[in-house]
Amino acid sequence: MQKQEISNVTHRPLTRSLGAALGALALTIALPVAALASHGAAPPARPSAATPEFVFGREGGNIRPLTVTIYSDGTVNNSIGTTPKFQLAPEALAGLLKLTQAEGFYRLPSRIIGHGLPDIGGRFITVTTAAGSKTVHVRFVKKAAFDQLYAVLSAVARLDS
Repeated sequence: MQKQEISNVTHRPLTRSLGAALGALALTIALPVAALASHGAAPPARPSAATPEFVFGREGGNIRPLTVTIYSDGTVNNSIGTTPKFQLAPEALAGLLKLTQAEGFYRLPSRIIGHGLPDIGGRFITVTTAAGSKTVHVRFVKKAAFDQLYAVLSAVARLDS
């Protein structure tokens, strides 16, 4: 009986992570298609009323800093100019917010820092909603919830790394 309980405990987090990962994968595949289908080849200019909804990137160490901003109107741009500005569909933004909730982003501490060499950089994600803003910085450690959300945001922003 005890073996079965241990088995259930180990499968439960795996199932939850697997479900979140599959949802992230589906979102990653659907977002570029939705963005292209609903907005054509030339994205409209970002209105001045749009506010940053997602800001993420890398910082510190010996790496080139990167900041990617996804605005509330769906406009995406980055600080190093590797991809032209483009726009996501409203459904894609809603999906990203749902993924943020599913990964438990709002329950993460604001800093998740391990130990390592000073030349290794870290990553950050800031999510802003009507309820407020939350930023999480991660450096020297792996955190599945953060890593999965970061990977989906990077794919949506069309970053190669």
